[in-house]
Amino acid sequence: MATSPAEIIAQHQTRSAVLVDQSLVAEESWADSMRGTVRWKTLLSAGLTPTESMVCGIAIMSAGDSFAPHSHPDPEIYFGIEGEADVIIDGRVHRLKPGVALFIPGGAVHGVPMTDQSCRWFYSFACDAFSDIVYNFIDDTAP
Repeated sequence: MATSPAEIIAQHQTRSAVLVDQSLVAEESWADSMRGTVRWKTLLSAGLTPTESMVCGIAIMSAGDSFAPHSHPDPEIYFGIEGEADVIIDGRVHRLKPGVALFIPGGAVHGVPMTDQSCRWFYSFACDAFSDIVYNFIDDTAP
């Protein structure tokens, strides 16, 4: 079915770009330190921004911080921004550093053991909202 020029214009008028300055976004962290001491800034997420289909943000760790082993059904991408960290995925070590992209399959157990330096990475999920991501921490599933 052909789309008229008026319909195309109407579709483009209902969509708009969203710009987020990460320096204006507050850091978040887990209430339960057993999940780790990683912090993050959610940049795009339905409910926070007028967006859908993508969640992304920046993870932040200082020397001595950790991110407990966990999984979630959705795949995730990390992209190193600064510093370096070992990311353990299903028992294998992957070194994340600036310029390195890391694909984490859905359901894979992953985490970042205690870091020896500050590091930051961009993360992204193909879902509408951060609240849609179901985190399963290893300690959460222990009997």
